Amino acid sequence: MPLTGADLVRWRTEKAITQRAAAEVLGVAPSTVAKGELLPMKPLGEALAVALLGRLAS
Repeated sequence: MPLTGADLVRWRTEKAITQRAAAEVLGVAPSTVAKGELLPMKPLGEALAVALLGRLAS
């Protein structure tokens, strides 16, 4: 099942970090994180999904 905006929000809130901090950790632009969180049921774009998957696995 693909990662969604809801997964991103859950990860970010569990880490208690801002969207800007999440973007730095994931290596993407802050706007990418913000857009990913806008539609919680929509699958994330490939770059964001791969970056988040790497963080979820560690």
